[in-house]
Amino acid sequence: FTVHVTYADGHEEKILAHAVIDASGTWAIPSPAGGDGLPALGERAAADRISYRVPDLNDPATRAWYAGKRTAVIGSGASAFTALASLADLAKSTDGAGTH
Repeated sequence: FTVHVTYADGHEEKILAHAVIDASGTWAIPSPAGGDGLPALGERAAADRISYRVPDLNDPATRAWYAGKRTAVIGSGASAFTALASLADLAKSTDGAGTH
């Protein structure tokens, strides 16, 4: 995935991600990543690489999937922040070296 980011200071960056976590909806009804309630271009085709839930990084298989990879998190609510915190902890651990 290619994620285009614009920071608060105005500078822009293009980030390559192995996986995407879309945390932009509610717990029971996740929202697609695109605007106006529609899936982003390519979202359906990449469905096997997109999670609409916070990953359970206590599960060894899930932990291995994210370890050492770049992952984009979409959203601004509690689920997005929980996913970011979990992925940051994984990146700091020895088995998650290099996670972005």
